[in-house]
Amino acid sequence: MEVATRLILWVVIAVLFQVNAAHAEIKKHVENILVINGSSHYKEIVEGIRDEVNGNLNIIEVKLKTNKELGCINNKLSQHKPKFIILIGNKASVCYYRYQKRYPEKDMVPAIIVSSLFVGQLVKHMRNTAAIRYETPLPILVSRSRQLIEEPIDKIGVVYRKWMKDFVFGNKNMAHIEDVKLVHYEIENKPSAQSVRYYFKQMAKEDIDAIWLIDDSYIMNPKFIKSSIEPILREFKKPVLASSETFVKKEVALADFSMTPDSYFLGIQTASVMMDILTQIKESNGKANEAIDLHSKPIEPISMVESINMRLINTKGLKMNPNTLLEIETIYE
Repeated sequence: MEVATRLILWVVIAVLFQVNAAHAEIKKHVENILVINGSSHYKEIVEGIRDEVNGNLNIIEVKLKTNKELGCINNKLSQHKPKFIILIGNKASVCYYRYQKRYPEKDMVPAIIVSSLFVGQLVKHMRNTAAIRYETPLPILVSRSRQLIEEPIDKIGVVYRKWMKDFVFGNKNMAHIEDVKLVHYEIENKPSAQSVRYYFKQMAKEDIDAIWLIDDSYIMNPKFIKSSIEPILREFKKPVLASSETFVKKEVALADFSMTPDSYFLGIQTASVMMDILTQIKESNGKANEAIDLHSKPIEPISMVESINMRLINTKGLKMNPNTLLEIETIYE
């Protein structure tokens, strides 16, 4: 009996050893995906990526503190030899852009940028890099605003820095779809608080129906907001539209309405596009540049979150469509 028990025990151990060895062998063949994260605010995006990948790829997350950590990226690429890179946020995308400029002779791992502003301009100067657009296109923002706010929105003002001209004029051209005229004010790339105030004041004096706030961290910083922007917008009694929920929140309260990509679904979309590119690379015998070329223009996000600030809307006396109001996900009182 004792011999039989030992025999059974050895058989069980042998089976477990083989199972573990098989799992280890499988794990060895799972490709690494490097997720370079520029902020702690993107947890839902990473969660969406992991859920969509569902264990079929090994997700390795790296967090950056600055956009100058080229050595960190170089080390992680050497250590993990990823099949693909996901760049989350401005910090990560700018860092990888700098990495590519630093090492022009290296073959670049295919990548996708997500949750980063003005990616249309950035990807033009990067190799093997696709992107999902983060800013809501102006025609979509206007179309939805018209359904929600029962006020004319035909002529819209915007203040932007010089380097954003391509982005603004791209939206201006698209805005014709919604019969919208864009009144634009271009300022220098490093404006003073006085300059920002001057152009916002000039814009607000125009015969416009609404203001479009661009999510530009240089202009929309706490100092400029307090001294130059908020005093002007406080007197502006018409709709203010934004593609960042930050400006609708009661802590800032500059915009009445915003449309922002849903973070979790943005993660799912990112993983889906990545797997599509990896499949295309495989089918083209490893030619990453051909697969990325199919995604040379930024892809539009598939799911949006809408937010409104009811306190601002009520203070201005804007008329709202009660039926559309029921569809809004986030309402700040």
